[in-house]
Amino acid sequence: MAGEVVGVKKELTTPLGEASIEDGTVIDLTDPNLREKTGDQTVKVHGKRKSRVDARVVGKKPRTLTDKKENSSSNMASGGVGQARSNGDTPEPMTLEFQDDGVWQDDGTRTRGLPGHVKKIEVVDFMCHDHMTMEFAPHVTFISGKNGSGKSASLQALQCSLGVNATKHGKNASLSKLIRTGADEALIKVTIWNKPTADYEAYRHDVYGDSITIERRITTRTHSWVFRAANNRIISRKKEELEHILHTLGLNASNPVTVMTQNTARGLLGSTTSKADHEKYDLYMDATQLGTIAENIAVTKHCLTQMSEHVEKIGDEYDSFKSKVGEVRTRKEKLQRLEHLNQELQDLETVFAMEIVHEQERMRDELKGKLEGDVMAQMTKATEEIAEKQTDLEEKQESIKKQNEFINNFEANAESMRAKIDALKGQRREVVKALQHSLKVIDRNKTILSTEQSRKKDAQEALEDLRKDQADHEERANDLVNEHLEQLRVAKEKRSACNEKVRELDKCIANVGESINVINKQITNESLRKTTIEKNKKECMQQLMSLKKSSTNSLYEYGGEKVIQAMRKIEEACKRGSFAQKPIGPIGQYLGITDVKYARAIECAIGMYLNSFLVGSEKDLHALRGILRSSGFSAFDMPNISITNLKRRLYSIPAEKMPNCTTALRVITCKEDVKGPVMNYLIDMGKVDQTALSLNDDATVCSRLAKDSRVNKVFDAHGTRYTYRGSTLAVEGQSKKFRNKVPRLGVSREDKVKETEASIRSLDHDLQQAEGEVARLRQKLQQAEGDRAEYDRQLDQAKTRADEAVSNFEILENTQTIPQSQPALADDPTEECRNDIATAERNILQAEAKIEDVNERLADQQKKKAEIEEQIKAEEAEVKSLAETNAALVDSFSALKNQISSLKKHIENVKKHKETLESKKKEWEDQLENIEGNIAQYLPEALEIAGSRENAEERKKALTEQYKANGLTDEQIRKSFTRTMLEKKLQRVTNIIEEAHQEAGGSLDVVERELLEAEEKLQKDGRSMKNILDMYKDIRASYEKREKKLQEVDDNVEKIVSSKFRYYMNKKGHFGRIRVHRKERKLEIGVRIGEKGQAGGVIKDLKQLSGGERSFATVAFALALGGETDMPFRAMDEFDVFMDSVNRRIAMENLLSFAKENSNLQFIFLTPQDITSLYAARDQVRKQGLEIPDSFFQVVSMKPPRPPCMFDLVVKKHGCASVGACSALGPTSGRSFPRKVLSASKKVKCIVRGSVKPEAVSKAETTVEKEIRPGVTEGVWKWREYDIRYQKSGTSGPAIVAVHGFGGNCDHWRRNIDELGKRHRVFTLDLLGYGFSSKPDPRDSPVNSIYNFDVWSDQVIDFMDQVIGGQEKVFITSNSVGGIVALETAIKAPEKVTSVQVINVSLRMLHSEKQAVLARPFIQMLQKTLRTSLLGPLFFKQIATEQGVRNVLRQCYGDELSVTDELVNCILKPGLEDGAVHVFLDFISYSSGPLPELQLQQCPVPVSILWGEADPWEKIEWGKSFETYECVEEFVALPGVGHCPQDESPELVNPLIEKWVARHSG
Repeated sequence: MAGEVVGVKKELTTPLGEASIEDGTVIDLTDPNLREKTGDQTVKVHGKRKSRVDARVVGKKPRTLTDKKENSSSNMASGGVGQARSNGDTPEPMTLEFQDDGVWQDDGTRTRGLPGHVKKIEVVDFMCHDHMTMEFAPHVTFISGKNGSGKSASLQALQCSLGVNATKHGKNASLSKLIRTGADEALIKVTIWNKPTADYEAYRHDVYGDSITIERRITTRTHSWVFRAANNRIISRKKEELEHILHTLGLNASNPVTVMTQNTARGLLGSTTSKADHEKYDLYMDATQLGTIAENIAVTKHCLTQMSEHVEKIGDEYDSFKSKVGEVRTRKEKLQRLEHLNQELQDLETVFAMEIVHEQERMRDELKGKLEGDVMAQMTKATEEIAEKQTDLEEKQESIKKQNEFINNFEANAESMRAKIDALKGQRREVVKALQHSLKVIDRNKTILSTEQSRKKDAQEALEDLRKDQADHEERANDLVNEHLEQLRVAKEKRSACNEKVRELDKCIANVGESINVINKQITNESLRKTTIEKNKKECMQQLMSLKKSSTNSLYEYGGEKVIQAMRKIEEACKRGSFAQKPIGPIGQYLGITDVKYARAIECAIGMYLNSFLVGSEKDLHALRGILRSSGFSAFDMPNISITNLKRRLYSIPAEKMPNCTTALRVITCKEDVKGPVMNYLIDMGKVDQTALSLNDDATVCSRLAKDSRVNKVFDAHGTRYTYRGSTLAVEGQSKKFRNKVPRLGVSREDKVKETEASIRSLDHDLQQAEGEVARLRQKLQQAEGDRAEYDRQLDQAKTRADEAVSNFEILENTQTIPQSQPALADDPTEECRNDIATAERNILQAEAKIEDVNERLADQQKKKAEIEEQIKAEEAEVKSLAETNAALVDSFSALKNQISSLKKHIENVKKHKETLESKKKEWEDQLENIEGNIAQYLPEALEIAGSRENAEERKKALTEQYKANGLTDEQIRKSFTRTMLEKKLQRVTNIIEEAHQEAGGSLDVVERELLEAEEKLQKDGRSMKNILDMYKDIRASYEKREKKLQEVDDNVEKIVSSKFRYYMNKKGHFGRIRVHRKERKLEIGVRIGEKGQAGGVIKDLKQLSGGERSFATVAFALALGGETDMPFRAMDEFDVFMDSVNRRIAMENLLSFAKENSNLQFIFLTPQDITSLYAARDQVRKQGLEIPDSFFQVVSMKPPRPPCMFDLVVKKHGCASVGACSALGPTSGRSFPRKVLSASKKVKCIVRGSVKPEAVSKAETTVEKEIRPGVTEGVWKWREYDIRYQKSGTSGPAIVAVHGFGGNCDHWRRNIDELGKRHRVFTLDLLGYGFSSKPDPRDSPVNSIYNFDVWSDQVIDFMDQVIGGQEKVFITSNSVGGIVALETAIKAPEKVTSVQVINVSLRMLHSEKQAVLARPFIQMLQKTLRTSLLGPLFFKQIATEQGVRNVLRQCYGDELSVTDELVNCILKPGLEDGAVHVFLDFISYSSGPLPELQLQQCPVPVSILWGEADPWEKIEWGKSFETYECVEEFVALPGVGHCPQDESPELVNPLIEKWVARHSG
């Protein structure tokens, strides 16, 4: 092979299994014919192993590989590579040359992680850990530790850092619950790999470097993010950066299969209730991401359904506009044409009258010309022409013979030249590829050179900094109390000895219990086997009885007594004339076969059709069905009846469409009188013409036959079926229906009886064996149950002794003394910098040498390319010349053939023409006499109408000019003056004139004005309607396309997942299947336990399985789903929690095999079990031929955390206490305080095992207030389980509550609270969902059920009761939407409110009552779309930026200079909090609730209204109407001020607030 090796594209499944070329195809390196395909050339593989690789033939001289590569090649050769033989000699093995990108090693493993892999996790004060650091292997990491060791914290930390909600962790309902008891905050650092490769993209590698550290700090109130580069430099603090990282690296830790938690692993297959099936279905949909896609499509469909009715109305209205314009325009055109139609009518009448005469005269002249011709001369000429053409025919036949010889030789010559050109092109491709590779090598090494120089510089700078800043470490200073520990050690040893005895007995009982379970399973399996044998024997007995009965009537085999009775009734019905045509059937009685060897294959292929009947009409079908029912056939065993043409002959199938092998059609014989309809039925239904038969049982031979495009399916001699579904070969054994049946065609009745009797004897023998085995197992079960009873007695005694030892140990433990400790010294950090500098210098030298070497080869490659291109041009020119000559000859050849055919036809036509001349002469003479009479009659009448011939010609010329002006061609004009067309035009013009007068309905001026109005309306309103209709049409087409594609993807994913699940279950000899019931939203998992899954039935209730088998099935299910989940790593927690050693070992084998076969992924497995089975599994996988290096996985063993002491206090700076953690067994990173500091806390009364009991608890649950600026404090108030931020200023005077507007928060009153607090007590609070208050997700509740004015007014009322104190009335001032909240609060609780002041209160223009009727459906649709689709977050993302907020504020503020950076930050920062986007989208879809005009009618307290005149959103003209309401005491206009006067002009607003409060302070 000189060029590319073409194959089938698929994933690489062995270390050197496949390689793909650059155009996307692949070559199979395990192909035994690969040597023949590639010759002696070398296959060069680029990229990484164990994934897709690029391969090409690079030359005939192979280059020697390293020892490991040679070993891999030789191992691979044993599987087929390079095994082609020639003349009995053993060829040299194929040589593969690898070019890696530095990630992959020779043994198929990686030296580091790929982008998105987890490098390290570090946590501080997180869950049970005070400080933990864990590093992960590039491929597989097993984390082993007993329950309570804190191993699951690694997954919790991973999910937290990747943005998963706390409720989805499966551990706690909020992030604050993850903080270690006694700590104020928790810190999580997760480092992920970010170094790009040739196949994997990194995220902003130029900014972050080779790794990204995601740092999340969690406090009881909030949490924050920090994103660091590889050099620890902070890159960003915004959460949006996390979304970009996750999207680029393909990370989704919320996927339940990607990160499988304990709850998911334990409960996945532990229940078979309807709810559990739904949960498994949801998990399946989440893991494959089909659920998200389906949900998006469903939302789109719902939106389209809502839109359709409105769009239909718009379409009808648009069509009415168009129809109106068209109708008026038609009337106008008719009126315009009416003026010249009369003249046109006169012209047409004149031309028509004279055209009748001209037509007759032309016919006369034509006939005279024909008759004046010399007929005899024509006949003589015809005779001479025949002789001449005959001579020409003979010459052309000789010429075509010579040309045919040249064309036949051309193909061979051209093929030889094309082969030479192809060879040259192959050489050119190789040179071009080598040239491109050289250029890439140069570019890559230049990049390396630049990178390493930069790296060297950075390392030198870092080294200098470290040397300057390095400090001395502290030494550990705590010792253990020796005497107490010695007592504790003795008690602990005694407790351990007792516990060990208990464990030994537990293990014995477990082993006996396991043996009992195994015996019970064996008994069950043998019982099922016995039942199956009895069932098969019963079937054979029935078949034998049928065979004996069929000795008297052959029809018995095709339906028993029922069909015999039915046939009698059919004969009687035919005699009565009940059938138009006699039915044919059962068709099996008419069939036979030519070779008995194919009997079994034919039975499996068409056995289902042998009982069928054929009828000729629908009426006959109903009649036959009635006879069959009366004969005893039910709906379940009713033979198939087909309507067909009973008189049709056998189909004629072209030979080229028939397979070149033995087919069922060639083997089956049929009686001649019914051969046509019966065989046609088998061709249509059974595809017997496309069903291949093979006497060879070899699967390779059968699969080769199945690959033929003309073959539908293949059956071997035993009835096994082979079919290709796409590119996948499906092999199916005999159908259960035919497994125990003797073939009905081609086998004599005596042979059938003998074969059936032999089967019965064999089944009798098997039945005896099964009964004996069941008896033996029951005896063994009785013995095992006796052993378990003895072990139970011994266990009770051991537990009593263990309880005494535990009690003694706890007494000693509770009186222990706790030492202090300090952290250990850190290692010298400068060593790494020096190593980096040395490494960078080596890499720089290597890169420079590589660039110089490649530049030398580049010139030779370019020269060789030019030489090859010159050769190709010369060869192509020669081929082109030869092809042109051949094409000319081919064209000439075809022309000659056509000429010969034409000559023959011409000679025949001349002969016929000669015979008809005489008869035509007499006919023409008679016609001429009639035409002369017509002319004499028509000419006087035409001259009377036209006046003269000249006048008629002038009229015709005028019409011709008019037609030309209208754009008609000369041919069209000529046809227009024929008699027929002129007659039609006359009639049409006459009708138009009459209709125009009737339909005009007014003058031309009136119609023109009407047309102008209709066109303006269509242009104004119709354009927007047309845009809506076009947009709807495009959206509908896109939705239908995606819905269809989803169904295809859904079906394919189900097949793949089920196939993988079956594969992994089969590794332990089990069978497994997965079925997705989409309508019921259920996932059904079936398992069959036994040798290769053949024993027993399918178990759907997986509770019947043992815990180990269920855990094994869980692992198999997770691996099957894991292959369909696109994420760089996988993690599973407690996957083997219930497994025994055998299940665990095989599960480990599956995990290691899966990890090795998917070596581009990273795996993290957590287990509470012993990991010794891991090494046994590794050895077993190695024996299976899959190399697992020692470096492929690492094991991290975790010990339980230190036990907590009785108390350990950490005192906050404000004096309140919380529980910390300390260690009795080792060092701790927690803080220590002297006892005098502990005693200073006055709020702590007592501490009992980590709980704090304050002396008094206030009515409101609030944190300690902190001062944020002089005179202003800030706190958090717990309201309905939500955190509410508030601020307050002032210590005396009337209480004022300030309520912010939409998108605002406490800080929007920062320019008022300080001044007002000098003489008043001023409070501001963040409404639920805004500022730094909690933001519950509204998507989990009905629309607008969380964020509405009813909830917010309740919040303000409770705030007045619990924070301010419910004994006094409060003044409320508010802005925008906050004004609605204030008025609603006063209406609900007038006894708590003195008065209300609203500043630019929101008029709620999006309220449904204020929307135009036609606009409501579109506004509702837009609100729903924004709230439920991806458009909403995208819309919010555009607004929630610094520039976006600034632009909005500049719109609503009267003075743009008031929009400062401080203001923008106050509004933007809370808007970037988690959940803010959903609060925003929920509120803008809020079109119900109270309106201010209605609230003012009900408000029971005085109201003051302040309004900025420059407000562009809430116009002051609209607000002035509120002055008339009884409760409104004042309406103050603020000149030059916009929507937020309290912030824009506090010098105006603050005095007005104080004045209003003073007026109503009593």
